[in-house]
Amino acid sequence: MSAMQRWRAALAAWAIPEEILERSKGQSPWELNPQLFTAARSDTPTPPGLATRRALEALPDGGSVLDIGCGGGAASLALAPPAARLVGIDESSGMLDRFATSARERGVTHSTVLGRWPDVSDAVERADVVVCHHVVYNVPDLGDFALALGHSARRRVVIELTPRHPQTRNGTVWRHFWGLDRPDGPTANDAHAVLLEAGIDATLEHDTQINAQRAPQSPRAQAEQVARMCCLGPERVDEVAAFLVEHPPERTPPDVIWWDVA
Repeated sequence: MSAMQRWRAALAAWAIPEEILERSKGQSPWELNPQLFTAARSDTPTPPGLATRRALEALPDGGSVLDIGCGGGAASLALAPPAARLVGIDESSGMLDRFATSARERGVTHSTVLGRWPDVSDAVERADVVVCHHVVYNVPDLGDFALALGHSARRRVVIELTPRHPQTRNGTVWRHFWGLDRPDGPTANDAHAVLLEAGIDATLEHDTQINAQRAPQSPRAQAEQVARMCCLGPERVDEVAAFLVEHPPERTPPDVIWWDVA
């Protein structure tokens, strides 16, 4: 089995049983609250993480950044300056609104594109650096996705991702409320193997600090998001919040995959 086949199979294993989806009362477990992805305030600087440092190494003064799956813009806003222009791409109009609001507050020149990568890749010009934070675990066709990232970069591509699929941190919630064991993969190593198989000379590195580029959120907002992701209705949020106090989700430093564009 190829690295790409293993990757697809590991993602497919995350499918939620139909009987649980039917009991989620119409709430999509994949819908994310844009407020949770707000970039940290510019007047409260935090030490740059490894992904930010790798992007800055290749970014010229006045350069441009393309942020794929930008969310609230935490990845790209951390690069301005020296970046003078940011382009955010996301499937969610709410996320793009959050990104644009933060960029305006900082006085950063920006534009947004609504759509899924790489379907909208022809709608954007190449940028000096392409960043993509916490997106790839939603991408079954990772090889083609990554090749399109490289085609849109003049200098470097930087991907940040959790060491394991991010939903593994909710495994205890699934077991407690549903009696269901969830998968424990794929991993950043698996993603790296897919890129190497696709002919991308990418480097995988492990950060040593927690990413603090997003604004801190209330425990209540986090509990609401976990409840949704685990197919538990609004009436269960208090239970989820209490459970998370006793069993806080594990937070680990992210991994970074990057490569220079020839």
